[in-house]
Amino acid sequence: MSRPIRSKNHRLAKELEDLPKRQKEAIYLRFAQELTYGQITEIMNLRNIKPCAGSDLQGTQNPAAEPKSILLLF
Repeated sequence: MSRPIRSKNHRLAKELEDLPKRQKEAIYLRFAQELTYGQITEIMNLRNIKPCAGSDLQGTQNPAAEPKSILLLF
């Protein structure tokens, strides 16, 4: 792995480490477990959540708006 990529991975890991527990949980559910936003809102008992661009809370996703991958290091 080249040095710039390692540097970015380290920075990403640090940012993830600094997140509150609930935000880490949401990221884990979305990217590691590949759950939809709708499933995450149910599991985490979230209410009054506004959808992000490219998604709705029923779990239908716009593939063009989805991130391709994320490296989780926590």
